[in-house]
Amino acid sequence: MIAVAALLLAAQPQAAKPSTEWLTGLWVEQADPKRRSLDGCASWSALFYRADSTFSHGDREGYWVLRDNRVYELDRSPDRVPVDELLSASEDSAQVVRLAADRMRKVLPGGKSVTFLRCPKPETPVAL
Repeated sequence: MIAVAALLLAAQPQAAKPSTEWLTGLWVEQADPKRRSLDGCASWSALFYRADSTFSHGDREGYWVLRDNRVYELDRSPDRVPVDELLSASEDSAQVVRLAADRMRKVLPGGKSVTFLRCPKPETPVAL
């Protein structure tokens, strides 16, 4: 019985590990994870992880770093943050779960889960 359970677990698809290249881009939060909506892509409230390690999300701006499956959003350049300080800054980080090529879940401190969809390119928010 244990061998059957192990085989079933091994056969299930594993979530791919998030990478910097994959996370870079424009993402829009999904109010209802069961319904896909890209309406927010054309607003400044979309989450934008840029390739130069900067991010913007509404009024927030700063720098981001991905370590394993955690994204750290910082108010100062990651070049100036010692790695041990970065990893201990749990209030500035969220777990990233790669659900698909165009979908992720961020698990915030405290356990709140937020689902995001990748916006189509060009990856620049446009005000309506």
